Amino acid sequence: MINQQLLNPKSIVVIGGSNNEQKPGGAIVRNLKQGGFKGDLYVLNPKEDVVQGIQAHHDMKDLPNADLAILVVAAKYCPEYVDYLTEHKGVRAFIMVRRPTRVPSWSSTSWTPARSTVPRSSAPTASAC
Repeated sequence: MINQQLLNPKSIVVIGGSNNEQKPGGAIVRNLKQGGFKGDLYVLNPKEDVVQGIQAHHDMKDLPNADLAILVVAAKYCPEYVDYLTEHKGVRAFIMVRRPTRVPSWSSTSWTPARSTVPRSSAPTASAC
């Protein structure tokens, strides 16, 4: 059941969806719309009334039930959203998106790496639970 909600959701809520498509929350909403997602798409954004043509919800208590939640907010807020959405909105699958960490510019700082090799992989910027 969780696999279906994660891989083939009938409804998705984007927590932190944005009108600014340069931000992760805006890019995710755009990609879901342009990628042909056929289910119900909801957005939680306390500062916007409409996000990319979708009526935004200002409070998580106002959200309808959903299969999948994509959290595009600071990590410190994720436990509260996960707890509430699981308990009150029937969400059983979550994707948490975090901003990539910033690496100091090599040319603008005196910082020197401990090794001159480049890592072969980097940490993921999204995880599912």
